[in-house]
Amino acid sequence: IFSFKNLMEIMLRHTGQKRILAPMPFFAAQLISRFTQFLPNPPLTPDQVIMLRSDNIADDKLPGLGDLGIAPTPIESVLPHYLSRFKSRYATICKAEMRQEPGGIARMARARSLPLFS
Repeated sequence: IFSFKNLMEIMLRHTGQKRILAPMPFFAAQLISRFTQFLPNPPLTPDQVIMLRSDNIADDKLPGLGDLGIAPTPIESVLPHYLSRFKSRYATICKAEMRQEPGGIARMARARSLPLFS
């Protein structure tokens, strides 16, 4: 079982990105989402805040994956491939910035504003 923070830390580690993860009260997230929902690629919507309020864990009384004939796949074996498109783009932009190529800083700024998921 992973917390949202655990999942974010794992994703950041696999993509080589560094971000500060700060806890946010639900009332603040709800307020922010009221404005960000109108952006072209909203980073947070009111519906997402509602979903984040509830745990996403199956009841112990229900059948598990093994009972259903499903073999679970460890996140560590899937995540590197799934996130590889973010890792390569981020790494390329970071290298350009470090070499101080023309436009490198502008590309880096654009990359930092991209959502993790598209």
